[in-house]
Amino acid sequence: MTARLVRVGGGAVILGSLLWLGGCAAKNDRHIYDRLHKHRSDFSMLQQSEKILFRHGEGNTTVAIVSYLPKESKEGERFILSVYPEECVALRRMKLDGQAPRAIEKISHTKLPEALRRHTPGWFDSYRILFPHTSDKKLTLSMEDAVTGEVQTLLFAKGPRYLVTKPKF
Repeated sequence: MTARLVRVGGGAVILGSLLWLGGCAAKNDRHIYDRLHKHRSDFSMLQQSEKILFRHGEGNTTVAIVSYLPKESKEGERFILSVYPEECVALRRMKLDGQAPRAIEKISHTKLPEALRRHTPGWFDSYRILFPHTSDKKLTLSMEDAVTGEVQTLLFAKGPRYLVTKPKF
C-alpha cells in the first residue's frame, strides 16, 4: 500500500489540491445543496423508476415509465405505469415474479404522486397496478409489447438496490 502511494505521490498531491480547492468553491454552491435537500423525496422515488422503450420500426416507439411504490402494504406490491401510446403495452400480460396483476386502475395525471407528476408528461396514460404481495427483496417485472410481442424485464428492490444486487462474498 505504501509503495503504491510513493509511486503515485505526485499525482496524489495534485489530486489532493484539486479536492481541497473544490471544497473551498463548494461554499458558493449552497443553493444546489438546498435544492437537492428540498427534493430528496422526489429523487428517492425516481430511484425506484425505470423507463422502457419498445421500438416498432422506423420512428415508432412506445415509451413506458414504471415506478415501484415500496411502502409496506399487506394488500400487495404497488406500481405506477405511465405509457404513451396506451394501446401498445399488454397490461394484462404483465408479470411480477411470474404472477399476474390483481388489479389495474387507470388514473388521471393529477392523481399521480407529486414526484412522478413533475417528471411524467401530461399526455401519458397512467395506471395504478397491484400485484400479489411477495416477501422477496428483489422484484422482477416483465412487460410485453402488444405490437411486436417483445418482452422486457425490469428489476426493482424493496430497499436500496445496491444492497440487493451486489454480489455476495
